[in-house]
Amino acid sequence: MKWLVLQLLTLYCLVITPVTGSLRGKPIYIPERRDFIVSKPILRDCEKIPNIHECRRYCNFDIECNAGDYCCSSSCGNVCMKIAEPGRI
Repeated sequence: MKWLVLQLLTLYCLVITPVTGSLRGKPIYIPERRDFIVSKPILRDCEKIPNIHECRRYCNFDIECNAGDYCCSSSCGNVCMKIAEPGRI
């Protein structure tokens, strides 16, 4: 009987306790933000200064603008403007 108690005590001290661990030893996992997740859209700077009428059309995304217009960053905020494509005048 003494051997059985000694074997169980050894089993508990050497095997079970290190496996269970403790809260102090656990590393804290902080997930990283992935590169493909963009919280805010990256807007281009407007090529020209918007007039008063264009400053009234605020936007956050290109899809909020009319066809052919893009959302760009200007002095009066993010506005919808027609941006000239390279090679076209």
